[in-house]
Amino acid sequence: MFRGHKCRIEVVDVLTSPEAAESAGVLATPTLSDDSATPPRRIIGDFSNVDQIIAFFGCPRKEKHR
Repeated sequence: MFRGHKCRIEVVDVLTSPEAAESAGVLATPTLSDDSATPPRRIIGDFSNVDQIIAFFGCPRKEKHR
């Protein structure tokens, strides 16, 4: 989906692993976090606008061919 960008995605279930969520600084759900940034960048809540989320994290989206 993204040209030249690699990322590691980790899914944490806060109900089964509250200690992992706490150590990651997750205070609310749902949360997307970019821990490679300083300070970490987070989006909490509505993820329905995928383009906005991708732009927030600075990943250029690959153009769709029609």
